[in-house]
Amino acid sequence: MEEISELIAKLQQLDNPKGYRMEYESVKERLDPVVKQLAQEGEAALDQLHELLQYEESWSCQFALEALKGIKSEKSISHLIKFVKRTENGDYYEGCDEAIWALEAIGEPAVEPLLTELKKGFADKEFYGYLVEALTGIKDDRVYSFMVETTEDYLKNPGKYDDWFEVDAFACGFGDQGKKDALPLLRKLLAMKQLDKDEKKEISSVIEELDDLEGYEKRIQEMINNYELETEATEEAIKVNCDFCSSEMECPPHMLKSKQMCHKCFHKRIEEGGDKNGPLDDVHVDIPTDELITETANSMTNSMVEELFPEIWTERKDELKELSKNELALEMFGAGAYIALSNVLKIQHMQGLKNDGKRKTETD
Repeated sequence: MEEISELIAKLQQLDNPKGYRMEYESVKERLDPVVKQLAQEGEAALDQLHELLQYEESWSCQFALEALKGIKSEKSISHLIKFVKRTENGDYYEGCDEAIWALEAIGEPAVEPLLTELKKGFADKEFYGYLVEALTGIKDDRVYSFMVETTEDYLKNPGKYDDWFEVDAFACGFGDQGKKDALPLLRKLLAMKQLDKDEKKEISSVIEELDDLEGYEKRIQEMINNYELETEATEEAIKVNCDFCSSEMECPPHMLKSKQMCHKCFHKRIEEGGDKNGPLDDVHVDIPTDELITETANSMTNSMVEELFPEIWTERKDELKELSKNELALEMFGAGAYIALSNVLKIQHMQGLKNDGKRKTETD
């Protein structure tokens, strides 16, 4: 097995002008094997990995954070917190994402240090958004109690939090905690007049998530599953023939036993009456990626209009009635764009957590 110092040197191999011109995915492909080896070294590699956190502009720092996420040592907590505080408002704040994922991976042992740091920051009117995200991403009764106490204090003394407290970012953590008990508190928060439109949108999204937690998680999981199937179809497609017109098409390996239908036959069937011609049982339809994206986007948009517009109208009817047609159109477009982007980001985050779980299973 290679010495840890040799692995660290390999992790630093792209810390040069040529390496910095490379795309992230190419660098990741090169350094991932080194990261995995360092993670397997465990706490023996910590000192040298912690040293790399001083150089936030480097590739080696970025991937040292990934290694620390794999090691999950309590000894890294203070180093990760210091890294976030130093960099979250700087030019290389992107590394904070890896740092908070490492803290979340460490889990329960990170709760008290994070609480201590945030309480100290709040007393000094400093809001560390990434540390808030790291803390609220860990499900723990102490975290939930702190969030409730802080939100209740915000409701009673809003002036105390002016200009420095990001109430919407803080409220998002209630979604991660997954407790419906927070709904009355969040609704009181939403009713506060001093909140701006963006803050209200964010809090409304959390209320929606908690109000139908099982349904929300199911929808997110379905999106992830569909994404995985589409990815598999794209990466491993095999040439086959359409069973309805014999034209050449592509099929993922797991669908080879199904009947095959090309996208032209599929659209023709719809034009001729769809299921009136009999149900399509166990059929794989090959829809080109560009059409698939369009169809998926249309489906999601229609679903959002049907499910979410009535909720938005109910909550904000009086406010919306006062807007001009142009203002109303802009407001509803903004709400739709926000919800769509929010869902995409959550899907990416959940996919990352799921991949981490797979890698952990493979390592174990």
